[in-house]
Amino acid sequence: VESVFYSYWTNNLDISLDEVMTEIVEGLGWNSEEFISFINLDSTKNSLKLNTEELATRGGFGSPTMFVNEDNMFFGNDRLNLIDELLNQ
Repeated sequence: VESVFYSYWTNNLDISLDEVMTEIVEGLGWNSEEFISFINLDSTKNSLKLNTEELATRGGFGSPTMFVNEDNMFFGNDRLNLIDELLNQ
């Protein structure tokens, strides 16, 4: 996830392109053919659509958004420390 975010937000790469994602996942040592096949499956795209709809319904607006204990919404990977604190209470 960090590699994808960095590629998008820092390097302004178009992560919707298979070629860009291939470069990212190969840089991580993953099998790019399997990864690209997976993200292009209708079931994967449907899961993304359903998750996006659920996020909007729950008042979310971007990625990454995480919910803890149903009602606690956190937006941004810079909030992981807050999630850690909540989970360890």
